[in-house]
Amino acid sequence: MKLVLRMSKLGSRFGENLLDATRAWTREFQDTRQLQGLPEAELNLLAGLARSRDKEGWLADLSHPSFNAIMTYAEDRGFAEGGLYCLRNPGLGPGDRRPVSGTIPP
Repeated sequence: MKLVLRMSKLGSRFGENLLDATRAWTREFQDTRQLQGLPEAELNLLAGLARSRDKEGWLADLSHPSFNAIMTYAEDRGFAEGGLYCLRNPGLGPGDRRPVSGTIPP
């Protein structure tokens, strides 16, 4: 029973750290050259995201609406690599997941 409880706590903490890392990664754009191909509605979404964080221009993060807009419409898809790399590598970015993932048995 102790093992089940510990696994539950570790799984929850891992998920929280992953969510923190997802929320923390952003990329700012000062012009739309890298956002070519995005329809006006998606550009407005990214502009609104920037304004919500007191930034100018456009801002992309790893939330579903933002990420989906970029991956669906942007002609330059390489920009997302930094965020994806951070998510795939547990020691990068906020919410270091290495201590947790190292204690969860495969």
